[in-house]
Amino acid sequence: MDMTDPSIQTALSGLAELEKDFAAVELDAMRRKEYAHKALYEKRSKHLAKLPSFWPTVFIAGPQELQETYEDIDEQVLNSIKNFTVSRYQITSETEGEPRSLRFTFEFDTSKQETKLFEDTTVTKDFEFVSRDDLPEGGGYVSKPVNFKWTKAGKKKELNKMLDLAEQLYQAERALVEDGDIEQKEREGLWQHEKLRSELEKEEDKATNGEDQNASRSFLEWFGYRGVVMPNKEGEKATSKKKAEAINAEEDEDQNENVEADGLLEVEIYPAGGDIAQVLAEDMWPNCVDYFIQAHTDDGDDDISELEDDEADDDAPDLVEFAGFDNTDDNDARPNKKQRRS
Repeated sequence: MDMTDPSIQTALSGLAELEKDFAAVELDAMRRKEYAHKALYEKRSKHLAKLPSFWPTVFIAGPQELQETYEDIDEQVLNSIKNFTVSRYQITSETEGEPRSLRFTFEFDTSKQETKLFEDTTVTKDFEFVSRDDLPEGGGYVSKPVNFKWTKAGKKKELNKMLDLAEQLYQAERALVEDGDIEQKEREGLWQHEKLRSELEKEEDKATNGEDQNASRSFLEWFGYRGVVMPNKEGEKATSKKKAEAINAEEDEDQNENVEADGLLEVEIYPAGGDIAQVLAEDMWPNCVDYFIQAHTDDGDDDISELEDDEADDDAPDLVEFAGFDNTDDNDARPNKKQRRS
């Protein structure tokens, strides 16, 4: 088959256009679904509030991808989570708004921390989805670093170290932005960039050489995730004319994309931040009741089964079925609880 044949090229171009149409239909379906779910999630939250230690249980016994990110210090932070919500904050109606943008809201009861690490009772982190043809899947997340009001104990444990540096770099970059993205050479010229890069290299070396067992990332540093696309002053997506020209120039496209990604990644304090955001939003948030029930089942807790017996009603659905939890193969495939470090 001659792939240069004009008729074949025409057919392939038509198929490429259809792919865009398929993607638009899927995006519209996601928007409608999430818009309809909003009121249901609000009702669900009222019921979840009646379950003791619901969110600490779900975070600690939730998706394996999430459990693998925890360090020793994270458990007391997770145990102090009073409430947690995920919202698709840019959806304004069934037909308007970006459904892939995410907002995570944590409510903490800091009195439940063994040692009070920060003062904040509510912390919110947004992940804005920005469409860009030069990125995989047609776009990516942009997020600004969110810091905490640290106590002396938190600073003593140096939990603030990387978040402070990430926030300082973010503010320094915004001071350079006028009407588009800053150039990579401008970013690298900032002393905040060099300081953060140097500290990350030091921690990586310590972890590699086994000199510091605490050198790995804490879940708290997820709040410092930036992403691979930069917002402008107003926090909206922006691609400068100069950068757009470079991206659209076929001979420079790969080189420019790699330089930008590498330059941002070397000062990213939590490289897996976008992946964790998706796990939280697409797995843990909709399936939180399943994880909660499984945690008690794994622990040999009979409270739920007793509750079912006591409140049995021939006309009412079983509690486990209502929660979307059963013993099918799909549930058997749900990740097991992480083994705690000794």
